[in-house]
Amino acid sequence: GPTPVSALIHAATMVKAGVYYMVRITPIFVYGAKELLAENPAIGQVVIAQVQTFYYGLMIIGAITAFSLASMALVAREAKLILAYSTGSQLGFMFAGIGASIFSSMPSLVLAFVVAHLIAHAVFKAGLFLGAGIYIHSNESRFIDEWADVHKMRITTSFNWLLVLSLAGLPPFIGFWTKDSLISSYLSSGMLIPASLLLITVLFTAFYSTRYLLYSYRYPAKEEEPHEPPVYVLSTYGILAILSIGLGILWPLFGEKLFEFLSYSFLEPIKGMTGEELTVIVSSISLVLIGILLSSLSYQFKFIDSKKVISSMPELNDFLRDRWLINILFYNIGVAFLKLGELTYRFVERGLDLGINYGLPKLTSNLSKYFRKPISGDLYSYVLYFVTGIIIVILVLLFI
Repeated sequence: GPTPVSALIHAATMVKAGVYYMVRITPIFVYGAKELLAENPAIGQVVIAQVQTFYYGLMIIGAITAFSLASMALVAREAKLILAYSTGSQLGFMFAGIGASIFSSMPSLVLAFVVAHLIAHAVFKAGLFLGAGIYIHSNESRFIDEWADVHKMRITTSFNWLLVLSLAGLPPFIGFWTKDSLISSYLSSGMLIPASLLLITVLFTAFYSTRYLLYSYRYPAKEEEPHEPPVYVLSTYGILAILSIGLGILWPLFGEKLFEFLSYSFLEPIKGMTGEELTVIVSSISLVLIGILLSSLSYQFKFIDSKKVISSMPELNDFLRDRWLINILFYNIGVAFLKLGELTYRFVERGLDLGINYGLPKLTSNLSKYFRKPISGDLYSYVLYFVTGIIIVILVLLFI
C-alpha cells in the first residue's frame, strides 16, 4: 500500500488496537481478582488461577510471535515486508509484557512499560516506513538487494540510522529504554521459556535492523546518482528520527511524566520506572551489540560471506522465507475446507434444496392426481363406493 498509509496503520493506529484494549482491561482482572480473593478466598483462588493461566498463554503467544516474525525478517528481501515483520515482532513484545504484568508485584508498572514501548514504536516505525518509501522511489524497487548507494543520500540515511538504532534498542535511543524495561519485566515474572525467546529476539532485531540499511552497501553504484527528496518530505521522518533519540535522552523526565499521567488510568501511583537492574541492562546492550556486529561483518565489512552461510543451510533459509510454512499450512487447510464446503453444497445443501423446493411439490402434485381419479362425477360410482365402504366397515366390526 501507499507508504504514508503503511506508516500510519503499521506503526501507531490499527495494529495497536489490540494492545491498547488489553492494557485497558487487564487492571479489571488484576484488581477484580484481588477483591474477590479478599471477599471469598475459595472462589478467588480459582479465579486467580484461571486469570494467570490466560495471561501465561498470552505471554507465550506474544513471545512466539516476536521470535518467529523476527526470524522471518532475517532473510526477507522486501523492504516494507521486513518492517511489517518487525511490527508484528514488536507487538509480540508488547503482548508478552501484558502477560508478564499479571505475575509482577507491580502490574501497573509493567503495563506502563507496555504503553511506553507502544509510543516509542509508533515514533521510530512510522519514520522507518516513510524512509522506506524514499528508498523505494529512489531505486525503483521495493527489494533491498536491488538498492544501491543509499548511503549517498546522506540526510535520509542519517535519519534512517537514528530510527534503525532505536528499533534495535541501542542506548540512548527511546527504543532501548522501553525495550529494556519490558525485558526486566519478563525476567522478573519467572517465566523462563518466553523470557528466553524474547532475549533471542533482541539479538535478531538488532541484526535485521542494521541489515536493512547495510544490505545495499554490497552492491555497485548505479549510473544515476540518488537524490534527496524535497525538504517537506525530509521533515516528516526527520522529526520522528530526532524524536527517537531526543525522547531517549530525556527518558528520565519523559518517563516520569508519562507514568504520572498513566497513574490516573491505573488508579495507583506508578513508581520505579527508571531503575533497571544492571545485569538486565548489560545483557540487553550486549545482545544488541552482537547483533549489530554480526550484521556489519556480513554486509559492510564482508568478513562473513552471508550468501555462503545461506547456501549452506538451504532448508532453514526456505523455512524462514516461507514464513515457517504457516502460509502453506493455512493454504492447505483453506483448500481442504473449500473442498469440504463444495461437497457439502453438492450433496447436502443442493440435495435438501432439490428435495424440499422441487421434490416435495412434485410428490404432492402426483398424489393429488392419483386421489382425483375416483372423483368422476358419476352417481352410480359414488353409490358403489359408499356401499363398498359400508360392507368393509361391517366386516371389520364382525371379525375383529
